[in-house]
Amino acid sequence: MALAKSLDHPTGILEPRDTKTTVAGWLRDLKNLPQVACPLTHLFAPGVYLRQITMPAGTLVIGKIHRTEHFNVIERGKFAIRHDDGRVETLQAPVTFVSKAGVQKVLYIIEDTVWKTIHATSETDLEKLEALLIEAPAALEALP
Repeated sequence: MALAKSLDHPTGILEPRDTKTTVAGWLRDLKNLPQVACPLTHLFAPGVYLRQITMPAGTLVIGKIHRTEHFNVIERGKFAIRHDDGRVETLQAPVTFVSKAGVQKVLYIIEDTVWKTIHATSETDLEKLEALLIEAPAALEALP
């Protein structure tokens, strides 16, 4: 997750606009505000890495851009997700789907949500996993 900020806004905050411009604006506006704790758990099995994040209700979450296609398993909760094409969809657990490489998720968490991503890799070092699976955050760091 790049940023998580608690909001009192309805899911309308995700209404369709130009996605890349909108996400860049949100990143710029939110990056200096206090962030919400979203606990992470990392689990490993032979050839598999599972990352679990718990996100509290009322939080706007702007995810990192993944380099690889991977599974998403929503174990608990409800959220609105803004897709790259600007569509907004509300999903509720349990749900499982595949994310394509290069996707950046923008979420408004309606109910406390437990989200798992599952990646095919034998790597277990978290720093190496970040470099392997996530695009460099240059866009975030370059914002004014």
